Amino acid sequence: MVASFSAAKPIQDIAFDFETTMAFGEGMLLFTGVYSEGEFWVESKVPKCTLEDIRGLYTSMTGREVEPFDHSVEFEDIICRIDGNGLKFHGQITVDGHRSVSGTVSVKRDGVAITGALRDIKLGHITVEKAILDIFLGRMTKNESSRESGFAITGKVGFHDMVIDVDVFFTTTEQGVQWAVYGELIGEGMKLQRLAPEVKDTWLDIELKQVAFIACNIDSPQGDYNDFDYPIQSGVQFCATIDPVQPLDHITKTNVHGLVLRAAWSPVTGFSFGVILPTPVGIHLTKTVTSGPVSVEIGLSPIPHIQVTADLNVIPPRQSQPLVFSFGLKADIIGAKGFAEMNNYWVNPLGISEKVKIGPQIALELGINYAIGTPSIGFSAGMAIGGLEAQVSMVISENPADELIMASLTKLSIHDLVKFASEISGQDISLPPQDLMGFRDVLLYLSSGVTLGTTQYPSGVTMKGEMELFGQSTKLECTIGATTRIEAQFEGIEVGPLAVRGSCGGGPVAIIEIGAAKQHILIDGAVKILDLEASIHCAFEILPNPGMELSLRLAFADALEINLDAELVGMADFRNLSGADFMVHAVVEQDILQYLVRQLRHYLSALFVLLQKGIEAAHHFIDEAQEQIESVIDLASVALEEAQSAWDEVEAAMDTELDELRDDFQRKFESLELSLFTTKKEGENAILKVKELEQAMIISAATVADTASAARKTKVEMRKNISTKLHDIREVKEKTKSKYGALEEKIKQIEEKIKHAQSMYYHTHNLLP
Repeated sequence: MVASFSAAKPIQDIAFDFETTMAFGEGMLLFTGVYSEGEFWVESKVPKCTLEDIRGLYTSMTGREVEPFDHSVEFEDIICRIDGNGLKFHGQITVDGHRSVSGTVSVKRDGVAITGALRDIKLGHITVEKAILDIFLGRMTKNESSRESGFAITGKVGFHDMVIDVDVFFTTTEQGVQWAVYGELIGEGMKLQRLAPEVKDTWLDIELKQVAFIACNIDSPQGDYNDFDYPIQSGVQFCATIDPVQPLDHITKTNVHGLVLRAAWSPVTGFSFGVILPTPVGIHLTKTVTSGPVSVEIGLSPIPHIQVTADLNVIPPRQSQPLVFSFGLKADIIGAKGFAEMNNYWVNPLGISEKVKIGPQIALELGINYAIGTPSIGFSAGMAIGGLEAQVSMVISENPADELIMASLTKLSIHDLVKFASEISGQDISLPPQDLMGFRDVLLYLSSGVTLGTTQYPSGVTMKGEMELFGQSTKLECTIGATTRIEAQFEGIEVGPLAVRGSCGGGPVAIIEIGAAKQHILIDGAVKILDLEASIHCAFEILPNPGMELSLRLAFADALEINLDAELVGMADFRNLSGADFMVHAVVEQDILQYLVRQLRHYLSALFVLLQKGIEAAHHFIDEAQEQIESVIDLASVALEEAQSAWDEVEAAMDTELDELRDDFQRKFESLELSLFTTKKEGENAILKVKELEQAMIISAATVADTASAARKTKVEMRKNISTKLHDIREVKEKTKSKYGALEEKIKQIEEKIKHAQSMYYHTHNLLP
């Protein structure tokens, strides 16, 4: 130390220029400064160093170690100063590549504190401005530091016309540096229109509570800063809690509390809004149409709505495994409309046949009117019918037994129909001639056996439409299976030279049967020959022996009967049989002579009586004949009455038995109805219990989330309060030391002066102390 003063004046104050060295890192620091009664400080320039050098200095000074720090910290242009406030380093500090404008490292009794103002920090698509650095490394031994060790960077982020106070968190892993920016918006209530102006003045302009701004470079970053336990994803987002959304409650048929809105932002697409549920929730549209856990988003175009997506499970009749659709539903305040798609085949629809399948793309449409409650569900898809691809549709009702699949075709050939029948029956049915018949404007119904209104659809496949046979068109209705049977009535059919008409008016009736072992067409009708009606029966064999036969019977009273059989010669044009050639075989049975003899004898007998016995005898002859006739009639009447009486007894017995059967049927029907009602109520109660359990899970999850959030909030506040108290205590200690440190120093100096004066006095007077 070096001091200069005037010898001519009394020494009242003296200041020493101070110079010393101190080991630091791998070298020595040269300190220069001033030491006087009222002032003490020394400073030294410090070469570029790291945090490890500071930690080593702390250990050499105190004999203790501070906790390790997982981040890279470097110091440049540093000045080390020692004064009454302790040991500090001032200069530029770089943490994980982020350089400060100015910074300070304070080496204290209980640890090392690093503070400073950082330059703007660019993280992803955001910039943290006015960033402040705060690092504290406490002693390794617990409860020996005034505050917990920690690393914090605070600042402000300007985003979407908002200035948000944020904290920045860094974590170093094997994959690199992970960062997160977190800030809470505190103040007046915030609505969704702040982020999405499109929802202003709509039902979706919902209030956002506990709003947090979060940006990070990984999913679910670690840290205690997420007070509300929001599900965080990589990128920029706002998260907030919201009240129950009415359309979502309508769709899920429950009250969904504890909802979280996540507004994810992208520089390309802007905001996208998702609603996170506290617990998995599904949709129960009908007993056989349910969904897995739903995902909920908010859409803005063309009008604000919520969009619900899930896997939709549809269980068809006679099937245990569900059809699984990718499902989406758009809902507003009035109702909801949805669309689902399944990219797979529905094999054996309604139990028709394992070889029948619908797909591979099945589209489903759904509509819900909240006021009505019952959803309308229907789907459409493709189905192969022979070589044709038909569009099928189906309406799914509340009652699975009322489900019916319908396919429509503008044109269908006999080959495609037979191929389809082969698939349904599982039999190899031979193909009839392609030109035998054709169908158009066809409707096919696949049914498990239902009655809709007054129309019954038997189990299997039913076909309706128009059929063309022998050049004639007619309506048809039939069931397709192992044997396809078609009954149809035509206006008229020309077979060779004959024009076949209906035997009772109208047209002839055709019965067509197409099966694996036998295929034929039967026609019953009538023809006119010489103004006389004659019945005709036509048989067209396709399998096993192709051919055509017809038979005809014509009678002239009791005197002449003609039986005619004809067989087709060569091949026939099934579209037009008017030019067909037949080999005809006719049998004529005639009793004309016997008929004439009987009539002549009767006439001569009457004439003989008239001539021999006169008119009265002739009358008597006729009266006797009349009496004989009446006697026969009387006998017949008695026999008829006896038969009628016997029949009445049989009918009465049958009526009694029928009444008993009817009563027994009614009793069994009422019992079945009661059983069905009981089963239905049990099913509804089971569904209600599931919904109640789901509701309980939602309430429980929401309560747990609120409790956990409150606990985390309380923990953070307690930690902040403790840190503040410890900081206040440390400040008091520092102020006390600063205030009374000079006084203590003066007392020591006075004591030293007194000791020095006493020593001089004893030395001058040769006295022992």
